[in-house]
Amino acid sequence: MLKDVLRKIRNENELTQFEVASLLNIDRSTYTYYETGKTNPDIYQLSKIAKIYKVTPNDLLGFDTSGNSSVMLSDKSSMLKKSSSEGGITALSTDEKKLVYFFRLMSGKEKEELLADLKEKL
Repeated sequence: MLKDVLRKIRNENELTQFEVASLLNIDRSTYTYYETGKTNPDIYQLSKIAKIYKVTPNDLLGFDTSGNSSVMLSDKSSMLKKSSSEGGITALSTDEKKLVYFFRLMSGKEKEELLADLKEKL
């Protein structure tokens, strides 16, 4: 179920509900409802959540890449944690993780502008 996948993938990435909610620009209580199954994210929020964890919305919903069979995310989320730790992302501070996640949510043009601004400040 989506609520179980959301909780599991968030915990495996060592994020709090507050941090994920901040990345989504929603209240923590709204995100908590997603994890408890009281409500479900709309397609826009589901897409943003998938971008945060670098998975597809189908992965979050428990479908394989063809969308034909229901496969829970346990293996995929474990692989995500391994690849993240091998890449050093889990060694980042909470603020550094937030920067990475916000950067991933930006458009190509926004990324270029931000990098140009940062270069000027350094």
